[in-house]
Amino acid sequence: FKKSSSNLNERTPLLNSPNENDFKELSPNTCSHFFQACTVFHSSRRNSKKSASLLLTLISNMFYTLASTTFAPFVWFLLNAPFCWSSQNIGNYSAFAAISYAILSVLGMQALTQAGASDAVICLISHMFFLASNLWLAFASSAWELYAGLLVSAFSGYQGSLTMSMMAKWLAPHERPHAFTLVTEINTIMTTFGTTFFTWVYARTVANYRNLTFLIGAGLCIIPTILNLCLALLTRKMSDEELPPLSENEVEPAPVRLPNNGPPHAGDATCIVIPSRSLTSSMRTPVLDRSRHNSIDENEPEEVINSSTDDLITF
Repeated sequence: FKKSSSNLNERTPLLNSPNENDFKELSPNTCSHFFQACTVFHSSRRNSKKSASLLLTLISNMFYTLASTTFAPFVWFLLNAPFCWSSQNIGNYSAFAAISYAILSVLGMQALTQAGASDAVICLISHMFFLASNLWLAFASSAWELYAGLLVSAFSGYQGSLTMSMMAKWLAPHERPHAFTLVTEINTIMTTFGTTFFTWVYARTVANYRNLTFLIGAGLCIIPTILNLCLALLTRKMSDEELPPLSENEVEPAPVRLPNNGPPHAGDATCIVIPSRSLTSSMRTPVLDRSRHNSIDENEPEEVINSSTDDLITF
């Protein structure tokens, strides 16, 4: 038992970290990461054509995400007149829509790729199908028209799946994580705002203008259509291999072997590839200083050249 005369404060933690200040200094700065994500599209190593292409792709994806949220009250659209569907009818329609999207979207992408269409042209065609799908659903009045509209809307989602790959072609490897973070943040904000706003609009206009949200979505789709047309004209003579030059520190990923009883093979989880993430990443290993431990047995001694002293170290 503790004596009453003890000078120990009960609020004093039993385990104190002696390097508490060090952890505070090494903690990442959230504000700096945020500004890096916002300014990733401004780079002196990138020409004006690539910077304009990045901005066009980003703004196009932003308006496409906002236009897609006009389908947020679609379930209420099916429950009201003139359809008045039951839960069974909505379930059958959702299952048929998922199957048609999975099949027709892949076939459409394959056909456009075989025809030699660029990513910007594919997105342009996709927005045309999105516009037609919104107009078709806005004036639909029977069940067969809803099912027929799935044949059109199946080709309307290519912008969301191609945005990341389009931007990755014009960004350096260390810029891609910040750019993808920014795109994800914008998509989240647009989805949250659009879902709330268009559900509120539908609730206020369902009595007189039940198709107003679909007409708004068709109008918003015109903006990414024009932007992708400008992007297709801008990148018509741009080669896919015209990427920013990499510095000497941007080396290939370094494979790391973990202890295993058997040799690593393709698809084995014990063979991890660590991608190079930034110029200051401590996990990147230069190509010339990389040991050749993948070709020798784990029990045999390994020889590694120390890059700082040029001495030969044997493990």
